[in-house]
Amino acid sequence: MSDGASYQTGVSGAPVESLSPIVVSSEQEKQHVKKVAPFYRAVLLEIERRRHQLGCPMWKVDEASGIEDGYYGKMQAVDAKSGRQAGWHILQLVLDALFPGGGISCAGWIENI
Repeated sequence: MSDGASYQTGVSGAPVESLSPIVVSSEQEKQHVKKVAPFYRAVLLEIERRRHQLGCPMWKVDEASGIEDGYYGKMQAVDAKSGRQAGWHILQLVLDALFPGGGISCAGWIENI
């Protein structure tokens, strides 16, 4: 597993790929798990997938979205002691940076109408 992705061990003991570069041990996880809505976690997962798809480093997301340096990493590590749950306005800035134009091209639809 030397492809650059980080892996954690799942419940069955099999490796589970983690899109986050921050790996938290299960002992630390129990101590610092924050109450975060599953929807928020799902949005963050899709944002992180898009960042990987674009090959964009975290610092570029901070820069492109106009958020504080290092804040994107704190958003992704929401359960870490130094992690943060971003407000919806911050998530919108990040989404606008990673999905310009909403991520869907409507040009073909408009031509067919």
